[in-house]
Amino acid sequence: MRALLPLAKGTLSSIESAGIANGMAGPVSRGDVGSIEKHVAALSKLPPDVMEFYRIVCDRTVGLGINCGTIDEEKAARLRRILSAP
Repeated sequence: MRALLPLAKGTLSSIESAGIANGMAGPVSRGDVGSIEKHVAALSKLPPDVMEFYRIVCDRTVGLGINCGTIDEEKAARLRRILSAP
């Protein structure tokens, strides 16, 4: 919670200022596969509901990244594979 709350607050503030598609900053919208792999590895040590929440939020962000052109379909597929791995 201590790690996710500041991220969520920052994202919501950005969305309020720039709108949903343009306000979604972060590793998913940048297509930063390495960061997402690290996040998944770290979060996998926490209760499963934390990882599920992260996966849901990231999956939605992948779609926004495609729609606003910050990531392409290939990068989106890579991100989704990482997020769906057991």
